Amino acid sequence: YFSDNLKKAFSHTLNMFLLFQKRPAIKKEKLYSYISILNNLCFMLFNRKQYSSIPKFLDEFRALESLKQPESVKIRLFFFHKYALLNFMNGLGQFTEAESQLPEIIMQIKQYENKLNQFDKVILFGNIAIVYFGIRQYNKSIFWLNKIRNEITGDILPDIESFLILFFL
Repeated sequence: YFSDNLKKAFSHTLNMFLLFQKRPAIKKEKLYSYISILNNLCFMLFNRKQYSSIPKFLDEFRALESLKQPESVKIRLFFFHKYALLNFMNGLGQFTEAESQLPEIIMQIKQYENKLNQFDKVILFGNIAIVYFGIRQYNKSIFWLNKIRNEITGDILPDIESFLILFFL
């Protein structure tokens, strides 16, 4: 039952993407919804192990960055794009390739850090820590984990707390 619902969710999300592709004016008008769909597709494709399809959607994120948009949409686009990119590269063990993306991502984090919510920061900082861990730059990995530990207020999800404990062992 659960598996069948995931198939339907993927099919529905893909159909929504295709509808947006056919109507560029609506894509611009509903950009926030469109980037959410791209994020969901990247996440679902990764979970379905359809890795070769993901770069197409990452390219679509990149193309949207040149559009004029409200700051709230820019922030969501930044988060969804960089989350999908790092998750994809980390998941495939492409740590060296991911490292080449970090200067731009870190620069953008500095630009948007006060506007990102706590959850988004945890996700981005954690993915950056994974990249550095994957290329054996442990001090930099610990730096980003410490940012989570020391700068994120409120309750941290239990799985993220477990992740932090493992790294600090």
